[in-house]
Amino acid sequence: MAGPTVVHSVVEPLGAVRLVPTADPVDMEYVAEVLRIDDCVVDLETQAVFRRGQDTAVRTSWLHAWEQDLPTPDLPGSYLPRGVLPALGGGVNVFYLLMEVAAGLHVAASAGSLDGADVVGWRPVGADPRLDEVLALYGCHVRPRPTRGGRLVRVAELAVPRFWIREAGSATSHEDAPRWAAAGYSRTFLRDLRSRLLPLPPPPGDRLAFDPGPARDRSGAMDVVALRDAGALVVPDLTTVALAAGARFYADVRGLVAMHGESNVNVVFLPDDARVEEVFPDDEAPGQFGLLAGLRGLAYEASVGGGSVPRVPEMPALLSRVGAPSLAAGPPTYLLTGVWDNADLLEDWLAHHRAMGFAGVLAMDFGSTDGSVEILGASRWEGFVETVPFPGITADHTAVLVEVARRRWPDGWGLLIDPDEFLVTATGDLTDPVLGGAVAAGDVVTLPRFHMTATRSTALASDQGPSIADLGLRLVAQDQGKVMLSLSSGAEASLSAHEGSGGSHIVLTGISTCLLHAPVRSYGPFAQKVAHAASTLAANSHLDAGFAWHWRRWIAIAEDGGLDDEHVRQFLDDEELAALLDDGVYVHDVRLIDLARAARAQRVETS
Repeated sequence: MAGPTVVHSVVEPLGAVRLVPTADPVDMEYVAEVLRIDDCVVDLETQAVFRRGQDTAVRTSWLHAWEQDLPTPDLPGSYLPRGVLPALGGGVNVFYLLMEVAAGLHVAASAGSLDGADVVGWRPVGADPRLDEVLALYGCHVRPRPTRGGRLVRVAELAVPRFWIREAGSATSHEDAPRWAAAGYSRTFLRDLRSRLLPLPPPPGDRLAFDPGPARDRSGAMDVVALRDAGALVVPDLTTVALAAGARFYADVRGLVAMHGESNVNVVFLPDDARVEEVFPDDEAPGQFGLLAGLRGLAYEASVGGGSVPRVPEMPALLSRVGAPSLAAGPPTYLLTGVWDNADLLEDWLAHHRAMGFAGVLAMDFGSTDGSVEILGASRWEGFVETVPFPGITADHTAVLVEVARRRWPDGWGLLIDPDEFLVTATGDLTDPVLGGAVAAGDVVTLPRFHMTATRSTALASDQGPSIADLGLRLVAQDQGKVMLSLSSGAEASLSAHEGSGGSHIVLTGISTCLLHAPVRSYGPFAQKVAHAASTLAANSHLDAGFAWHWRRWIAIAEDGGLDDEHVRQFLDDEELAALLDDGVYVHDVRLIDLARAARAQRVETS
């Protein structure tokens, strides 16, 4: 039984780099090795390695389990002639995990150990899905965890990549390397990773960005406005998007200010001339990103906040150090919508979104009989609204809208929403940095949607019931989202536009940039749409009974004479409201009321 044996070794000078952001640079070097172990047993759960005949794991690297006892009474249930052991679960956070798996595969590939070898280990339960993307970059995949069977595999020839950094000339071995050696990446590896995720030369970065880290969801509207005035985009939550989408976002950022947060800041993909400033609440400033910035040759500064992280209004001063404020103009954005008896809110909807900065509307009317068609064709909307014929209830009208929009506006973006859905942003317009950051990072953006309503007393206060200017209660639970997509990409939307596919996908969360949904308002439009639905479904008897099931339910209620009571039940019982607010099920939210009033005032001014 041979090994463990070092079969590949590389030492790369790194030069003077910072190990601690607030300390002086130190002359360092990078070491990479591939350890070969013949005729061994590997625990697929933990990736612990056992030499044949031994019950205690071998120490292979600081990323792999060791001193683990051999699971009993398990026996190896499978056999591999050649295997490679990247550390699938060794990272202390998501950033470490993804980078260390990529670095290990890079070392193995450089040594020729990936050729013909299987990745040994199970994908950890709940592992970040981007782990599979990292493996795919190097032509690898993880075998799925079986529903039954043992967790041990016998491997005839196992390659274990390991890497670390040390002071130049110190000859510090892998066994003696401190844990901060987890940041032991080489310039060669960083160039390789960039080339795999940014295969084409990215455009020159011209954005300033601020990454609030874990505080992202707690940033208020005033904070976001302060950032916009400072000329900065807020880095959106990129944890749910493809690696390439995140890399592309950072590749367009030439100045970055970031609250310390290891899973949120990625200086690897910033352009070559970028500047980055990392802000720490105290003197305990880990050096991972200072080191990465040094390896990339980027200008880097660390700020220590004296026990607290600077507030967002203080960011302009920090941003001024990474570059003069500069926001590139975003692509023109259009509304793509289907109209179906929406006359009671269509004027407000059009006025609001025109004021937000939308470049135009492509509307498809589904046979409205309430005056919606006349509104769309009114002279006040000339040059802003274009219409496209309805292809029929069985056609995919969403795909038709997208196809027409792509021919009409090939370089724009399209937001697919209905006239009872109103976009709101913290800035009140399309310069919103959250929305701008998402558009810069992906081809499809999913916007969260929240249901708006009123109390039953409000619904009964007039003969007709509430309008959108009365809907001031928001359901806290997020409803289905809606998508906007790049018309220059191959991205597509589902029939209902709740889902998108193709290209890189950004999913926004939170309430600062979202859609407010007003599905039920006054009684007249509600009854009109129920009657219209009844005639439409009667004329299309071939449709499945499950199609438009909620309208079929309301049609049956109307036929029984109970539609007016059903309408009132759509709103909140006044006696239950206090408990619903206390329990956090609903909250007061006046944004829809405010925008409706603003839209009506604007219509008066321009009439």
